[in-house]
Amino acid sequence: MMSKEFEMGIGLLNRFKETLVAISNANTPEEAKPLIEQIKHPIFGAMAQIKAGQGPLREEILAPMAVVVSQFRELTDLNALKKAIPEVLNLVQQAEKLAQEGAEQKG
Repeated sequence: MMSKEFEMGIGLLNRFKETLVAISNANTPEEAKPLIEQIKHPIFGAMAQIKAGQGPLREEILAPMAVVVSQFRELTDLNALKKAIPEVLNLVQQAEKLAQEGAEQKG
């Protein structure tokens, strides 16, 4: 079961998944920074929505999301960011699967 806030946060992450993957594949901070600038505000919003909402793996998603948001604010550790992004995306996928399975069991 996902709250509307949680669902909105997950939706934002999915919407910007391609750019997040591109950032995680960047070789230098200079390569990552323009991509970060394009999506940082929606990603900050996603973090706030997930934090305010309720859903599967919420705490697990928030931990690497905190790294992503921190590095989006001030890119000091590209490797930490590159590690956190796939972790977030994987957890989002797992959370969606768990929510879907929960909905199917109720139905």
